[in-house]
Formats: sequence, C-alpha cells, structure tokens
Amino acid sequence: ETLEENASALRACLEASGVLRLASFQAQLHRQRFRRVLERYPCACCDSLEALVNTGEMMFALAKFSGSESVSSLAASSRSLCFRVGEARPRLAALKRPA
Repeated sequence: ETLEENASALRACLEASGVLRLASFQAQLHRQRFRRVLERYPCACCDSLEALVNTGEMMFALAKFSGSESVSSLAASSRSLCFRVGEARPRLAALKRPA
C-alpha cells in the first residue's frame, strides 16, 4: 500500500460518513498547492487581486481574457472587484457588438 492509496481511502471514508465535503477538501488542497508554488516562486507584485486590478484598464484586460462567466464570479467575490467589473462592462459589451 502506498501513502497515496491510504490517503485516497481515508478521504473516501470521510466523505461517505459526511465528515468531509469534497468542495472543502479540494479548496484546502488548492490552498496548500498554491502556498507551495508561492514558496518556490515568490510574487511581490501586489498584496491581493484587488490591488492588481485597481484600475478599470487592468480589470478590462483581465475580463477580456477570462470570459463572461469568470467575470460574473469575480464581480460577486468582493465589492471593489464588483465596482471594477462594472467599469469594464461597457467596453466588454462593445467588443461583442458587430462593427
């Protein structure tokens, strides 16, 4: 038996018993992986996503390349991001209109 097999079996038991929700497990796993990547490749560009997209232009660029579903999720995640998405929406809508 490997450690991976044991962890997988334990997770399945915890999920089946209702002690562990899959979404919570996946979120924690993502946080751990992200932390490990940041330790290996530190990023000092900004403190948060809000700081990164602190201008309408930056939000427009992010929204343009991430798609409308992602933009809606982004807007729902914080008031400041919602404000920036609102600033970018007219320009995004203009991209969809035929010339």
